[in-house]
Amino acid sequence: APNALVELGSKAGFLGSICAKSIAIAKDARVRFHGLGAVPKLPSDDSEEEITSDSEPVTSYELAQNYPNPFNPTTTISFALPEAGEVSLSIYNLSGQLVKQLVAREMNAGRHNVVWDATDARGARVASGVYLYVIKTGEFTAQRKLVLLK
Repeated sequence: APNALVELGSKAGFLGSICAKSIAIAKDARVRFHGLGAVPKLPSDDSEEEITSDSEPVTSYELAQNYPNPFNPTTTISFALPEAGEVSLSIYNLSGQLVKQLVAREMNAGRHNVVWDATDARGARVASGVYLYVIKTGEFTAQRKLVLLK
């Protein structure tokens, strides 16, 4: 509810994230923030949205298969970082041309999910077909295929 008011009462039970214009928390409500420092910002106008989870410790690098796959109109790419570092996550076509860079920044250790809306760097919808997603961080590099069906 990015443009709505979310109210958390004293007996609210919730595990996850909230994206809202404003959040009202009852005086006697218990809230535990599981962030990485500051309150997360809203996703920008493009539809890539990073979601993080600190539920269990990460001991190795991992790039999971996207889901759903095949997909239309969006898919989620999940990866794990055992330590903080500079991360690049990009989408390529089968000719090796960069379609869109989804992540290019320092990230904390943990599990991360990025949603791709099948658009290129200019915001145009890409054609149906097979694409590669590639993660690079430190000495770790991995790639997987994803399929867009329209």
